[in-house]
Amino acid sequence: MPAEDEDGNIPVGEVPGFEFSGYVVSTSPRSPFCPGTEVYGRTSFRRPGVARTYMAAKFQEMARKPLSMTWEQSAAVPLGGVIAFRALFEYNLIHQPALRDWGKGAWARGYNQGTSLLITGGATPAGLWAVQFAKLAGVGRIVATCPPDQMDLVLQLGADEALDWALFDGLGGWNGMFFGAVLDFVGGPTLPHAWRCVGPGGKILSAVGDTAKARPRVTSRNISHSNFVLAHASQKQLDIISSLSHRGLVRAVLDPQDVFEFADYEAALERLRTNPRGQVVLKM
Repeated sequence: MPAEDEDGNIPVGEVPGFEFSGYVVSTSPRSPFCPGTEVYGRTSFRRPGVARTYMAAKFQEMARKPLSMTWEQSAAVPLGGVIAFRALFEYNLIHQPALRDWGKGAWARGYNQGTSLLITGGATPAGLWAVQFAKLAGVGRIVATCPPDQMDLVLQLGADEALDWALFDGLGGWNGMFFGAVLDFVGGPTLPHAWRCVGPGGKILSAVGDTAKARPRVTSRNISHSNFVLAHASQKQLDIISSLSHRGLVRAVLDPQDVFEFADYEAALERLRTNPRGQVVLKM
């Protein structure tokens, strides 16, 4: 069960964690899950506390665990996977394929093949999923910023180019190239640079920053911008991720150094504060 916090801080007196994987022990008559079902999911940010042996969640917040993933891998999927999915498709940065069409070139040529996409923070949990989803949806050109030691991974998952994030900020953007869509997972000083990469008629969405406040004075007026809000339950998106994983089209990325036994929770929280991905997994 991951324990994570945007600033690496755990409120005093609270049991941490929103993402989980485990067995269903008991359920309501309305639930589609019977006792013994292997599930994974994410509770509301108003209800942390999954880092315990027994925890409660709404059935709309979970889905069947992908058989192709370990318990640890599946516990680390829901937040990053759902953020990436919704950012790309519910905010209309790119077209969402029908479930049967993921990864099929014929479908992509009619929709996303002409799209260019820049992902800042391509090695974050959400960024890694965004790269995979965009590739499967047939995006013609995917460029992701990340630390140098993560470039090979980002390229393996589907990016056409990986750019050192520090170099990206230093150049003030992507060296004169414009993109039809920009998805930001970094915020801060990176966001104005990302703005400068949006071409006329393009779109920019930030999951962590305020796009309106970050907009440089000199940009094309014909650009749509949004701030991502993760508001509702995740079952639909998790079901799609499970299906894609079962078909071998996506994979969960989890560093073994980020997995801890519950007895080592102090070391886990210390790792959380220093981990660039902002995520650890506790085994209960």
